[in-house]
Order: sequence, then C-alpha cells, then structure tokens
Amino acid sequence: NRMPLQELRKFIPGLSERLYYKAKRIAAIGVVPEQEKFIRTRYNPAKLQYFMDFLASPEVMADLPFGSKKVTMSDGTKCSISNFLRLQRASEIIFMFTRTMTDK
Repeated sequence: NRMPLQELRKFIPGLSERLYYKAKRIAAIGVVPEQEKFIRTRYNPAKLQYFMDFLASPEVMADLPFGSKKVTMSDGTKCSISNFLRLQRASEIIFMFTRTMTDK
C-alpha cells in the first residue's frame, strides 16, 4: 500500500496514475465497491413506439412467423418475440419511414 508509483511501474509497465490512485483507495477501504447498474435511455419512448408500429405494419412485414427471439428488457424481464419475414430490405424500410415522417 505504500509503494510509490514510479517503483510500481517497474513491475507493471504502462500503469496510469488514475489506476494507481484508484487501487490505493480501494486497498485503503479493504473492499471492492459494487458497481452501480446504470441504464441510459437515448431515445424518446413515444417515437420508438411509433417506429415499432411502423415496422409491424403490413407494408413492411408479412404475416409469416418463423421462430422466435428471446429478449431481455432493461428492467430484467424476459420475453419472446416472433420473427417475421420482411417484404423490403433495411434501406427501403428506412426510406419508407423517412417519407412517412415528412408526410406528417
């Protein structure tokens, strides 16, 4: 706990000051702190719902399910979503959605 940074760098080349002092703080406490689970939302839920409704519309999807995909939500719940056949390529879907947005 009392080894200077320069001496420790002889044993651990490339050790940064930030990691050195962080390790010293943890060693002083004696317990590794638990990392807090952080959920970042970078989208507007209403806009996302509108886009998902567009993707599920008959213009984009055919009602021919094949298989399913298991998804874990941000709150930890798990659900199964059916895979469907798309009628267009991804670039065409994006073009259709942007055209729909400009029409509104």
